[in-house]
Amino acid sequence: MAPRGRAALLSAWRALRRRCPRCGAGKVTQRWLILRPACPSCGLRLDRGESDYWLGAMLFNLIAAETLFAAGLVTVLVLTWPDPRGTLSSGEASSP
Repeated sequence: MAPRGRAALLSAWRALRRRCPRCGAGKVTQRWLILRPACPSCGLRLDRGESDYWLGAMLFNLIAAETLFAAGLVTVLVLTWPDPRGTLSSGEASSP
């Protein structure tokens, strides 16, 4: 595997374990949603000191999630178009 790919996998693995992106040793969160100001092991500063720094990331995440949901909904509707509700929701029992 290429060095870039290996570095990307290592970064993703550290992120999933909530570890420091630089050293991988220290936990970067106190709880799931509370970020530490700095890594306890290497001292990497994690908090940028701006109250609205994460606003762009949250907005991007919301837009991406809503777009995926809308795409899935449209796909289901297109694939089941003759009767998008199906026979179960109309009160009809299916017979063998």
